[in-house]
Amino acid sequence: PRLPYLPSKLKLEFVSYSSGNRHADVERKLRDVWAGDALDGRPQSRVVVFANTRNGVEDFARFLGAKGIPNVSVTSGGGRTHGSNKHLEGFLRPILPRESESTAASTPQSAKDDKTPRVLLGTSLLARGLDFDPSVSHVFVLDPPRNTADFLHRAGRTARAGNVGKVVVFEKAEGRGSERGREIKRRIRALKARK
Repeated sequence: PRLPYLPSKLKLEFVSYSSGNRHADVERKLRDVWAGDALDGRPQSRVVVFANTRNGVEDFARFLGAKGIPNVSVTSGGGRTHGSNKHLEGFLRPILPRESESTAASTPQSAKDDKTPRVLLGTSLLARGLDFDPSVSHVFVLDPPRNTADFLHRAGRTARAGNVGKVVVFEKAEGRGSERGREIKRRIRALKARK
């Protein structure tokens, strides 16, 4: 009974990589999410994307940039953090203004400028200690999480404050590494079943 489980408003989706180009598969899913938003008359969803390594994050960030998708990547390495909370403005819960501050000054930049990035990429560095805004509707997990706790923290970036959210887990369907993916999938489904 004390074991963690995923909230009931969190949906899970498992997507197999279909081609030799993982980045293209993830981009396609990202564009599918945004197409659904447009059909339903919603603004583009904010998506947090997790990879296991700094190089994985930076490679995918470059790929998205080349495809015209603005994004922010936050990684750490060598004792230095790339990015800052300033870059995370649209993804973090806004800090309530003090009475002396004007309302315009407290309006998040994302509400003022619709061209702000809707994709935030990172490693497990982003999975803990940041208060994400409930508007983050999707989390993409590109690599199998190292353990259950890592997955729970990543998944916890969406479906916040009673809102609905979705975690999309990308997996290798066959070949080397697919067995580990099936085991992770089984464990994740067990987290969803607990109540």
